[in-house]
Amino acid sequence: MSASGSTRLSLGFSLLLVVVIALLSLYFIDFEEVGWQLRQADTRYLALAGLMLLGGFVIHSLRWRNLLKRQTSIAETFHATNLGNLVNMILPMNPGDALRIWFVNRSSAIGVGQGTSSIVIERLFENIMRLLALSGMLVFGTGFINSTLSVVIGLAGFLGVILTVLIWMIKNRQRVLQSWPRILGRLPRLKQESVHQMLAELLDSLVAMSSPRQIAAATLNSFLAWGLFFGFHYFTLQALNFSISQQQMLALSLGTLMMIPPSSPALPGVFHAQIVLPFAALGISSSHLIAYAIVLHALEAGIILSLGLLALLFSGISLGDLLSRRGIAPAPVVSQLYSGD
Repeated sequence: MSASGSTRLSLGFSLLLVVVIALLSLYFIDFEEVGWQLRQADTRYLALAGLMLLGGFVIHSLRWRNLLKRQTSIAETFHATNLGNLVNMILPMNPGDALRIWFVNRSSAIGVGQGTSSIVIERLFENIMRLLALSGMLVFGTGFINSTLSVVIGLAGFLGVILTVLIWMIKNRQRVLQSWPRILGRLPRLKQESVHQMLAELLDSLVAMSSPRQIAAATLNSFLAWGLFFGFHYFTLQALNFSISQQQMLALSLGTLMMIPPSSPALPGVFHAQIVLPFAALGISSSHLIAYAIVLHALEAGIILSLGLLALLFSGISLGDLLSRRGIAPAPVVSQLYSGD
């Protein structure tokens, strides 16, 4: 199938999914109640949430520039990241990652291998931050720990453990590749050969960062970016003035951040379903959740669209070229990376 045909199929599937979710929403959700919730929104908190999101995107792109060893300008990595987010918000399967590699290759001659390695490392840090957000959600959601200081100390300790493990893996590469695939290959649906390949790629990418200091810098950038992303989720929820406890607000903000972080934009409809379905099952009002999802997505989509259009203006690329993926050679590389082929 041609690139344009594949894009039309992806867009068609996305549209169908949005329509199905919208029809289900009409049946199950009281939109009059949702409308009332939206009219109560505090615009001051919404403005603060938007600033948090914008700051998070800036720090996120700076981290990627550091992973590329600063061989691109700040503007190039920022615009490339914004174009990737724009495409990921429209099309499924994260084609924006391949687009980002193509863009920096086009503007700064960053090699496909180096670009792909930087994406591998970026995904590693994103998954670590997702795990941190999940841990925070469980802590606040279950009420296991009430002290904010205890939570901060626990997260800092977890971060220290992650850094130590990554540095140890780099220094003991051969030992890791000899023993870990054999152990992990015993788990269901994991093959020793694929685990070995995955670990080798990960370690090669980590070594390419050159030093533990670079890993520490990337970790700090991740923490700052996700702290701002958390602020975006939390202050959006605060703006809606729901009748829920502070503990529930923290748990809901962290839970939605873990599931749909701004660094991995989701399709309309899919975005809303990922908020409403799991948290409604936990007893939170569906009208609260859909109002939260609508405002959260509207803010995120507005900023991503604005930044994406600015990037198009900067680069001289048309949106049609992006959606058809013409000239984006690294796409198969990244697809293989994520499929494990």
